[in-house]
Amino acid sequence: MVNSVTLSSDMSKLYVIDNGRAIEFDLEVKTGVVLGTLDGQITAATALAATPGTGEGGAVNPDAAARSVKSFKVDVSKGQWTTFFIKEKLTLGVIGATDIDFGFTGSAVTAQAATKCNFEFFSLQTNTLNIKKTGNTVEFTLRLTAPATGGVDI
Repeated sequence: MVNSVTLSSDMSKLYVIDNGRAIEFDLEVKTGVVLGTLDGQITAATALAATPGTGEGGAVNPDAAARSVKSFKVDVSKGQWTTFFIKEKLTLGVIGATDIDFGFTGSAVTAQAATKCNFEFFSLQTNTLNIKKTGNTVEFTLRLTAPATGGVDI
């Protein structure tokens, strides 16, 4: 069974749901949480370095700024947000849900205009995603995975 990822109702915690277990990660740590994929499954770990420009404190990796490709900020005081993982595309979706009956069909652009909701998709196929909460804002920052710079003889 494919694992999944979800956020707590106050959006301060991220949970990886794997084989009936909920593994909790704190989004309010200075460095945030990094998501990626391993063998088609979504994985998470506390980030080693802060994503540049995401707040005070934490060690900043200068190479991370050059590898950041997309950033999406959500204000958690104005609505509830949720995530979902699309295994076939190794993509994480983030959507703002303001109504229990929320749903859409058709093209993403048409649906976004009609519902006035915000959503974003992040490909984790060759990228990692840093998620961090500061105050009332959760920031999602997609980063290119650093290419291998050398090998190890085995």
